Amino acid sequence: ENAAQSSITAKQSRLGFDYRDATDQGILRAFIDGDFTGDDNSFRLRNAFGQWRRTLAGQTWSAFVDTYATPEEVDFEGLNGRINVRQSQVRFSPRIGEDFELMLSLEDPNPQLQNGNGVTRVPDVVLAGIFQPNERLRLRTALLGRQIRGQEQITVGDNQEIEGGVEKAYAWGLSLSGSITTPRFDGRDKFQFQLNYGNGIGRYV
Repeated sequence: ENAAQSSITAKQSRLGFDYRDATDQGILRAFIDGDFTGDDNSFRLRNAFGQWRRTLAGQTWSAFVDTYATPEEVDFEGLNGRINVRQSQVRFSPRIGEDFELMLSLEDPNPQLQNGNGVTRVPDVVLAGIFQPNERLRLRTALLGRQIRGQEQITVGDNQEIEGGVEKAYAWGLSLSGSITTPRFDGRDKFQFQLNYGNGIGRYV
């Protein structure tokens, strides 16, 4: 029989640094933060990126993630089925008119394979569009394309590993999400949704 126990921890506490400078050509920003959920409560990097105007480079939430359609949670593990990954990327986010924003992002492919090594040659590509006609309504769609390429590792003799053949496959994903403010109860309340579908996108979920 398992004995009951209690635990108090501060490992979800975060430390961050956010620098912003208004230049003649736009806002220049540098941001870094982390928590203590690494091995043995060690520091874990969450975000580390630089941004100038609408160009971003560094590690942060993937452009496939809609942070505006992600509910606040007490459980750090989060909800199943939602897109949830931070990774290195280069992103460009131009505005098109007053209501529409486009995102194009090249991101770390990081193929995760069993019995082999990921050797993908091209970055994951994310194209997203955001439509926000007013403060109450925000809709978003995102497309993901990626290559999964791996090289087999074969163990022979006294645990000696040799490299085998290389195989690759192509994967894709589609995400539809949104957020609608519902002031009937409280101006802070929102109805949020995500619909995610694809093949070979398990690392993003």
